[in-house]
Amino acid sequence: MKSLKALSFAAAAAVSVNAQAEQFWADNSFTLLYGNDYELMGEATTLTIEHVSGHSWGDLFLFVDRHEAENDFSEIYGEVSPRFKLSEATFGPVNNVYAAYTYEYNNHTFGGQSNHLYGAGVDLKVPGAAFFQANVYYADNSETSSDEQLTIVYGFPFKTGSVEWMFDGYADFSTGQADHAADSHINPQLRANVGKFFGMEKSKLELGVEYSYWNNKFGIKGVEESAFSALIKYHL
Repeated sequence: MKSLKALSFAAAAAVSVNAQAEQFWADNSFTLLYGNDYELMGEATTLTIEHVSGHSWGDLFLFVDRHEAENDFSEIYGEVSPRFKLSEATFGPVNNVYAAYTYEYNNHTFGGQSNHLYGAGVDLKVPGAAFFQANVYYADNSETSSDEQLTIVYGFPFKTGSVEWMFDGYADFSTGQADHAADSHINPQLRANVGKFFGMEKSKLELGVEYSYWNNKFGIKGVEESAFSALIKYHL
């Protein structure tokens, strides 16, 4: 409960900062995923509520997942990730430099944790990308030894005929410690915007697939996930 309150406080603080600065853009969405080959979970359904926005002070990403699995495993997982702009200078492929922070929270059938990640990030200019970010963190973990993490976030829009597509996702690479193995989680999505075929003009409906490759899942040595999920995503 304390961690849930902390997650709410972090989100409220980020929203408070938003209210005091200029917002350039924002996107809010709901995603429903279904897959049947998740390691340690088997068949699972996930509902995700997501917000991402850009501001004069930096950017903000936050989401909450609700997982329900066939083996009676359930989980609420959330992140609040503001990045505060330190420099707009452009040098080489680097576009902006940020101070980065992430608060992670999860509460599941077997327990939970809350982690604070402190670090720095950059926007990178990559041909064809709508966005491409790299962030490095020191992770202060509540239930395991602290470690370091590299997070890469990307998005590549493209079109085939009249269909608009988005290929995006993230990759997390965490170092290991005596009580957990180093792990890597690569999680891309491919989505087609089908909303316009249903007359949607002010909102967007996407259908697609997600792939999850997770080596040493949850930091458990030898647990490897390779799973596809079907998804539907609605942007407000």
